[in-house]
Amino acid sequence: VKLAAPEREVYVIIGDGSFLMMPQDIVTSVQEGIKLNIILIDNHGFQSIGGLSNSLGSEGFGTRYKYRDPATGQLSGENLPVNFAEIARGLGAHVIEAQDLPSLKAALQESCAQKQTTVTVIETAAASLVAVELPCEASTPAEGASLFRNTTTLSRGSMKASFPCV
Repeated sequence: VKLAAPEREVYVIIGDGSFLMMPQDIVTSVQEGIKLNIILIDNHGFQSIGGLSNSLGSEGFGTRYKYRDPATGQLSGENLPVNFAEIARGLGAHVIEAQDLPSLKAALQESCAQKQTTVTVIETAAASLVAVELPCEASTPAEGASLFRNTTTLSRGSMKASFPCV
């Protein structure tokens, strides 16, 4: 999207599990000077896949970032200390860490104002969802293209906010 419309702000919403499979995209965006706004939701594992796995009776096998309990052999220990902010920072991105709705709003405003790829990391509980309206520039679609909305909704929790890009 950013290559097709470089004047637009582009938001990437990704979970921690998928992020670990795509960090090279950050390196490419930094290398090529293509700014992305990445919102990384840290819920300690592949929770959407875990939910599907649970619904099929597989109990979310291998979808949580937990230490193995030596007594039970289960992945039921503390959360693994994966530092996504440091990973993104090490790949050349500007990083903002948000802890709650006010800091998430501020982080997205700052991300929008940045001139380089920015990763906003927000930790959520594994079972919680967050809903946030992201600031997007209004755009007039090309003939035949679908209409662009002024906001995009992130369905991952109990938070919902709207804020304009400065």
